[in-house]
Amino acid sequence: GKLSTPYMGLDTGLRIWRRLRDARGQVFIGKMGAISHKGPLDLQHTWDNLCSAYLDVTCELGRDPKHQKERLQKLYDAQSFTRERSERRWNAAKMAVEDRLQRGFVRWERGAQRRELA
Repeated sequence: GKLSTPYMGLDTGLRIWRRLRDARGQVFIGKMGAISHKGPLDLQHTWDNLCSAYLDVTCELGRDPKHQKERLQKLYDAQSFTRERSERRWNAAKMAVEDRLQRGFVRWERGAQRRELA
């Protein structure tokens, strides 16, 4: 499922679109998606902001807030596998960077010790 809002006039639709876009924030950075640049906590914060804005908008349009919250939770739950996979990839990439930095530091340290002995 996707998030959607009911049909409305152009001015109202643009105002709502801007609110939801602002709540969502930047999705692409260059050619890469946000998941490549933001961590799991940042993405959770983005989702929370979007949900809050979406609930505000749908309530203003006369929708039942309880039903809308349940709908958002279903969408969130449906993405659990994708979210967990993305978190694993994010963590693996960050660990790989840390490993490279550590190996570089060890090489630098060995070189410094050799220079001291020479």
